[in-house]
Amino acid sequence: MSEREPSSKDAYPLPDDLDADNDGIITADELVSHFDSDHDGTVSVDDYIEVSKYDKIDKNLDRIKARRSGKKGFFRGPESITFLGGIIYGVVFFSIMSALSSGFLSSSVNNSVWLDQEISNTFLDPAGEECLDSSGVVWINIWIDNDANKIRMRVNNAQPFEDDAKQLRMQFVQTDGTIVGEKIFGNTSEGYFDFSPYYDDEYIMEVYFHNMSGINMSNLDDEERADIIKTAPLYTEGNGPATLPIEIHTKEPTFLPWDSETVQEAKVTEKGQRVCLTFRQLGGWSWALMGAEWAGGRETAMLTGGSAGVPAWWMAFISLSMSIFFLCVQYPLMYRFYHKDIDDILSEEEIERVVEGALKRCEKQLHLEIDWDG
Repeated sequence: MSEREPSSKDAYPLPDDLDADNDGIITADELVSHFDSDHDGTVSVDDYIEVSKYDKIDKNLDRIKARRSGKKGFFRGPESITFLGGIIYGVVFFSIMSALSSGFLSSSVNNSVWLDQEISNTFLDPAGEECLDSSGVVWINIWIDNDANKIRMRVNNAQPFEDDAKQLRMQFVQTDGTIVGEKIFGNTSEGYFDFSPYYDDEYIMEVYFHNMSGINMSNLDDEERADIIKTAPLYTEGNGPATLPIEIHTKEPTFLPWDSETVQEAKVTEKGQRVCLTFRQLGGWSWALMGAEWAGGRETAMLTGGSAGVPAWWMAFISLSMSIFFLCVQYPLMYRFYHKDIDDILSEEEIERVVEGALKRCEKQLHLEIDWDG
């Protein structure tokens, strides 16, 4: 395979004392004059090496001058390609997450569990089993937020009952059936419960989502209202509460300097089959995971998402996307702002060349003759 013919476009800009004609040809006399550093009429190897070295220095000085004078655009060099790629990836990623979480897409897409269900059958989901399709079924998600010492809960697929009268209620029960804590959250579909006042033990969290439509709650005291709420029908399938076995324990300090305090934590002792998340739920959890990672690091985000039943492949995708975006954007900016001056520091030879060029221009403009050998 023959090589491409060289072109004048491939070369660096010519030195000031060399001119190419329309055909890209430089005369022999001009080349001899350019490379004859000792002006003896011939070009020796030493002459060629010395002038070529000067030409290389001049090219580098021209590049520095162009950078410092801003003659080139912002996007230049490999770091700028990386920066542009990071910006494009970030725009696409955050746009998709915004579209998913805001419900901007059609209801058939927002409420579809197709993506999670399909991926749960692949090697990308380490659970090893297909998630449970709960499309159109009211279900309650319960998870632990150890950073805030809270057990959080959220009712899913409750949009059809948004304008109906409803009550979210929970009970914190010991394994022997003793109720040690209960709370009525009101006409809402999400809430939280602080587990810090309770001793280390095993408990069962029971969450009820009551249908209060058609029930008269007027002229009742708090105790009567609570009794009526407890006997009201449930929205959840099977007319039973959502339950989650939980163990509260105290984590003892270790020898590490940043782990010198006792910390109370809760963990789920038994998990059932994971429920498939819809596109909108995945989008909503994307922002929650990003916030958790920004606030407490990747481990906090993984623990929070894992406790809430967010699929591992989605948590990995969100974390990887954040890494790609911030690395591709931060690295080029840091390089540009912190390494620009270092790249433009002149060597001794370059300083000598700058001074020599300035003196030659003065010599030419003022019609002087400098004794360079003196």
